[in-house]
Amino acid sequence: MSGSARWEPDAFTVARGNALQGVVPYAPGTEIAVDGEATQKSIPAPVAAFAQWITTWPGIRSAGTRRSPAKPSTAGRRRDLHEEGRAVDAMIADPNTAAGNAAGDALSAFLVQNADRLGVQGLIWRRREWYASRSGAAWEAYDGGDPHVSHPHIELSPAVLGWSADEMRRRIADVVAQPAAGSSPTAGGNLAGAFVVAGIGAALAYAITRWRR
Repeated sequence: MSGSARWEPDAFTVARGNALQGVVPYAPGTEIAVDGEATQKSIPAPVAAFAQWITTWPGIRSAGTRRSPAKPSTAGRRRDLHEEGRAVDAMIADPNTAAGNAAGDALSAFLVQNADRLGVQGLIWRRREWYASRSGAAWEAYDGGDPHVSHPHIELSPAVLGWSADEMRRRIADVVAQPAAGSSPTAGGNLAGAFVVAGIGAALAYAITRWRR
């Protein structure tokens, strides 16, 4: 499978994404008030906890939160969600391969399916985007400069700012134990290696075990 191919989520993931549009609180980044203002906000504790969990997924090598390099500090420019401290990039360990694509597909599908409980407001992966915003379609082709074939870009809702790190961890544990009704063990694509046989359920169990240590 080519890394440049557009992600085609399964029917359940598409339906869940459509149903959750307007349900998950959505907000863009804040505007820079004056030239020279710090562009990067601190990473909130629940976002850091979410990013830590993302690193435990099979096929994910790391999770980036901050914007680097920094963008210009210009009054009136709206911060992107990395600068806002509410975005996580799940970096694929083996990008542009069938295994890497399967890992990203599975993670992306799981996050959209359970976006309401995990506070996910948007996601971009392999030239496809999903957003909970009421404006526009929930699902659209993404043709930005970065096709996001090396990482799913995950944006978290402003609702998570009211959670503690422990609350985020509790929510993750609850979702892993009981994901959205109708979730399939192979929704979004099987994972590589042993997880191809075991399915995403075993991969999630493995991930939550590592994450709790």
